[in-house]
Amino acid sequence: MRSTAAILACSLVGAGLSVAKEFVEAPVVKGNPEGVVYRATLLDKDNTEVRGTVEATAGPGGEGVTFSVDVSGFPDEKEFGPFSYHIHDQPVPEDGNCTKTLAHLDPFQRGEDPVCDKDKPATCQVGDLSGKFGSISDVADGKHFTQTYHDLYTSTRHGPGAFFGNRSVVFHYKDKFRVNCGNFVLVKGEPPAGNHSVLPTGAYPTPSATSSPTASPPPFEGTANRVGALSVGVMLAGVAALVW
Repeated sequence: MRSTAAILACSLVGAGLSVAKEFVEAPVVKGNPEGVVYRATLLDKDNTEVRGTVEATAGPGGEGVTFSVDVSGFPDEKEFGPFSYHIHDQPVPEDGNCTKTLAHLDPFQRGEDPVCDKDKPATCQVGDLSGKFGSISDVADGKHFTQTYHDLYTSTRHGPGAFFGNRSVVFHYKDKFRVNCGNFVLVKGEPPAGNHSVLPTGAYPTPSATSSPTASPPPFEGTANRVGALSVGVMLAGVAALVW
């Protein structure tokens, strides 16, 4: 009996350790500049007909960002869809290689697993737009996918890790293949302090360490919320001690 309790205790402690990774909720971004508009235009690639734009500007009162998505040209949805899209960490380089945009914008190092819960958007990767607001579907025969939504956790103000004005958007097939991409460029308004100058459509800024969220100052003003995965581990360890 005592050995059985010991095995159970060890199992519970192990389970506690396995979920002890600290998880951070993204806080609401405030102070986004009014009148500033960024637009990403997908590239004219020979190997895909996927084309479109993603436009972004400050949400009401400068809180969060309002995105307007208009894309079309997707292949057979049963074979390749549903289609997803995300803000990626790096801009598209001059050769147009979408793979070089690296991973999703993720200033809190959340990772892709578990998948985003759209009912809890603060717990998703900051750049996981389709995870938070839905994948692309019902786009057969060249039908446009159009959607406008308000995301509270991205920034058009230079400085926070959630700033995407010097980054890119990438569209994917269901197998994560990167079908097309484009850089966000400033198309309207005065550049926020410290931001890049307005770039002409089709211009691709060179990736640099300063454009990575891991090299940025603290991503937001205020304190992010830490979800209690660590406390779950402690609780399980405590249960194990009682069993013992």
